[in-house]
Amino acid sequence: MRVEQRIGRIDRIGQVYPDVWIRNYFYEDTVEADVYHRLDDRITSFESVVGELQPILSQLARVIEAAAMANDKKRGELIAQEVEEINRRVRSAETSALNLDKFVDDTVEAAAELPSPVTLPELERAIVESGAMRGRFDPHPEIAGAHLLDWHGAYQAVTFNPELFDQHPSTLRLLTYGGGLLEEVLQAVEPPGDGVAGGQVVRCAQAVPWPLVGFYGSADGCPVRSLSELRAVVEKGPRVELKDDQRQCLIAQFSSTAEKLMARETNAADSRRKAHISSLTEEIRQLLTQAACIELAQAANRDMFDEEDMPLDFSDQAYERLKRHKYPFAGALKQVGAGLPRPRPEDPFYIRMNASKRDVLTRRFDAIRTKLGERLRQLVEAKQAGEPGMGGVITSVATPVITCFSSSRHNDMLARWMNRSRCS
Repeated sequence: MRVEQRIGRIDRIGQVYPDVWIRNYFYEDTVEADVYHRLDDRITSFESVVGELQPILSQLARVIEAAAMANDKKRGELIAQEVEEINRRVRSAETSALNLDKFVDDTVEAAAELPSPVTLPELERAIVESGAMRGRFDPHPEIAGAHLLDWHGAYQAVTFNPELFDQHPSTLRLLTYGGGLLEEVLQAVEPPGDGVAGGQVVRCAQAVPWPLVGFYGSADGCPVRSLSELRAVVEKGPRVELKDDQRQCLIAQFSSTAEKLMARETNAADSRRKAHISSLTEEIRQLLTQAACIELAQAANRDMFDEEDMPLDFSDQAYERLKRHKYPFAGALKQVGAGLPRPRPEDPFYIRMNASKRDVLTRRFDAIRTKLGERLRQLVEAKQAGEPGMGGVITSVATPVITCFSSSRHNDMLARWMNRSRCS
C-alpha cells in the first residue's frame, strides 16, 4: 500500500498537472531486481498493482526479505518457488486479501456533475460588499487582488483567488470553505429578519438528521441553484405573498430532494463502512498470523522448565491453539478465522521471531493481544452499525422551516446564507 500512500501525498487539492507518474526504483543485479524480473509480463501496469492484484503483489516485500536472508545455494530456488506461486495466484486471481471491488453496488447511479453553487469571485463580491463586512476589507498595498482583513484586532492578508494564493503561499491566506476563517466571517454577518410573509425568495431548511438548505423563487417555485441566480431573483424578482398551497408544494419539493440526497449519502456511508470492515478484517488476520508465528518460535526455543509443552506444528492447528488464550483470540478467530494462511518456517516474520529472546517474544505477543482486542471491538461495532435498526437508508425528513425574504440588505443575506448545506 506504500505506492497508494505516495500518490495520496501528491494528488491533492491544488495539483495542477493532469498526469503524475509514480516510479519505484531498485538496483540492478540485486535480489529485489531478480524477483521483479521473474514476474509475469502481465504484471506491468500500475492499474493492476492498485487493483485486485495489489493484495497478491504486497507479498513481494516478504519474498525479497526471505531471499536476501537465504544462502547463495538456496536463494535462486527460493525466489523461483515464491515467484511462481505469486504468478499462479495472479493467473487464477485466487486472492483472499482485501478486495474493495466486491463492495461496489452496481445498481447505484453515479451522481450527476452539478456546477458549483457559488464561485470564489461571487463569494468575494458578496462578502466584501456586504454592509457588515465592507469596512473590514482594505485593498492589499502590495499584492493586487488581495485584501487586508481587519479581524480580531489584527490585519490578515487574504485572498479569494487560488492562483494568487499559490504565488504568495507564505503571505496570503486563502478564504475558502474548510479553512476556518471563512466560516468565522460568515457567522459574523447578521441574517435578515425571519417571519416575513412574502418576498422574492423562499428558503427551506432542516437541521435534522442532517443540515440541508434549498432556495426557491417565490413567484414560480423554481429551485435557485447558484449564488448568481439567487442574486438575480432577489434584485429583480417580484415580491410574492406565499399562500398555504404554495407553501405545501415547496415543502413537498424540498423534502423529496432531501430524501434522495440523504439516501445517496447513506448508501455512500454504508460502502465506507463495508470497506472499513474489510480493512479491519485483514488487519486482524495479519495479527493472528503473527501471534501464531510467535508461539511457534516459542515452541522452537522451549526448554525443560517450560510448563506448557507446545508442539512445533506448522499447520492450521497453530491457530486453533490460540483459542486457549480466550479473549480476544477466540473471538477474532470466530470472526475472521476461515482461510488463514498456513504458517511456514521460511516466513520472514517467523525467522525474526525465532532469533529473538524469550522475553522479547512475550512482549510482542502481549502487544499483539492488546491491539487485536482493539481491532476486534472496532470490527464488532462496525458490523453492528449495519444491522437492521442500527442505521440504513433514511426515507423521511423533518418538516423544513420556510422563510421568505426580499431585497432588503440582500448582500448581507447572500454572504450569511449561501453555504454548502444546500440541496437544490
